[in-house]
Amino acid sequence: MILNICELPETLEVMRIVNIVITIIKIIVPIILIVGAMIDLVRAITNADLNKITKPLVNKIIAAILIFLIPTFVRLIANIAGNNSGYENCLKNITKETIVQAYDSKMEELLSIAEETLNINDYYIAYNYLKNIKDENKRKAYEERLSIVKELIDAQNKTYPNVEYKDYGPCKIVLKRIKNNEYGICVPEQYNGEKLPMIFFLHGMNSNPEDPFYTNFSTWSNRDFNGVINNWQKYGLKNIPAIIVMPWSKVPDKWNHKWKYRFIDEVYNEVINNYNIDTDNVCLMGHSIGGQGVFTVAAEFPTRFKSIVAMSALITKPGAGDIEYFANMPMKGFAEKYVPSTHSEYYNYEKKMTELFNNIRHPNDLRVVPVTHGAVPEYALTIDENKDGISDLIYWAINGGKDPE
Repeated sequence: MILNICELPETLEVMRIVNIVITIIKIIVPIILIVGAMIDLVRAITNADLNKITKPLVNKIIAAILIFLIPTFVRLIANIAGNNSGYENCLKNITKETIVQAYDSKMEELLSIAEETLNINDYYIAYNYLKNIKDENKRKAYEERLSIVKELIDAQNKTYPNVEYKDYGPCKIVLKRIKNNEYGICVPEQYNGEKLPMIFFLHGMNSNPEDPFYTNFSTWSNRDFNGVINNWQKYGLKNIPAIIVMPWSKVPDKWNHKWKYRFIDEVYNEVINNYNIDTDNVCLMGHSIGGQGVFTVAAEFPTRFKSIVAMSALITKPGAGDIEYFANMPMKGFAEKYVPSTHSEYYNYEKKMTELFNNIRHPNDLRVVPVTHGAVPEYALTIDENKDGISDLIYWAINGGKDPE
């Protein structure tokens, strides 16, 4: 069927009225036309003037027949349109009971979607549709199921403890360009100008050996940037109250080039000029070569970042002049457990990161995790030691380097 009206209760109600009107027209109008024609015929016979009445009489009879056949014409059009007998059967069977059943079916469909997705928008669609359910017992049953859905949604999207951030919804990914350089930014879809923290993320190398340094922007944005954001939003982090920024390295090397510092500076300034950023609450994160970049970039801009997170970085220590700076900065580190059979000693991230944190005097803020190199950022996000449904790392990052209570 072009429109499956038998499954649309709102349409069924309209069609029921249309069906009644068509039936009235089908019966009453032809009777009126035929009665009128008979009156005209009697007058013509009385006046012995049959020639004048013949044509109008025939027209009225034809009109009566055509109007009487309106439902037949409707069924014929439906069949030509490909509806076959579906439209006809649906039209014949429209009753108050079928309309009630259709509303129940639609309510069940919407509620099932909300139960499956645990999405607040799906919940409200089902909740608003509840008014169409007239049976009190059924409505109560639906209300009980909806209350369970709301509890689950609230549990997965808890507000961040001790932080007065409202629910901004999932962030919306936008790709931007400054001169000849590109970057990605993810802004909460319901953000409307409130002051928010910022997470600045430096990416690592591509796992694809054919394009290890993401020389193609499209590949980087689809695999790396989207991958990071999707991971963050996968583990109950759908409503991170922060703006996430990720510049594209573009060339096969580390982040400690002057032009990269200039690019990062341009991105940082563009974002804080376009959004209401809490500049006292900006966290710098990075993985692999991005983890190395965390230290060189933070040292280049010593007043910009409130906290830093280094993941699987090979750097052993920052410059001598930066030791005091990093020693006083909130920082966390994550590295995969060294496995000699799969890594050379040079890529002993566990050893290098341990040396690094010992040098900076933050040994307790390094965590060695049981995953592969590429999975370290994702694993770090899933850690939730106080079992409150919120990533400990994200909470820490948007709260100036303070752990959840």
